[in-house]
Amino acid sequence: MIDQTTYPNVPADFGPRFLGFLIDGTLMGLVGDILGGLHMSAFEPLVITLYFVYFFSTSGQTLGMTAMHIKVVRTDGQSLTWTTGILRYVGYILSLPLFLGFIWVLFDPQKQGWHDKIASTVVIRAA
Repeated sequence: MIDQTTYPNVPADFGPRFLGFLIDGTLMGLVGDILGGLHMSAFEPLVITLYFVYFFSTSGQTLGMTAMHIKVVRTDGQSLTWTTGILRYVGYILSLPLFLGFIWVLFDPQKQGWHDKIASTVVIRAA
């Protein structure tokens, strides 16, 4: 449950989250193509993991989230730690089958996907 006393920010809607995810997916696809062209495609999963965990844990925004003016924070309003960033990324992987964990945002009162529930995070509108 989100603590509204320490968490005054408004959760982001599904649309900006989805578009941010598409931007990140496109960027990761380009990285995969480059690595494949360099015969280094075995490193693609590592690069993708590092991309998401790094941005979640440092700024709370991937490049796609920055473009959509959204940010991920812990449910207490604090920034993510490296552990929280890793947990959220693991939640991403668990949310992928049929995208059910992502679609969950549409029906959840706190607008949290499964990955948010797992890591105790929420995506908010950023200035």
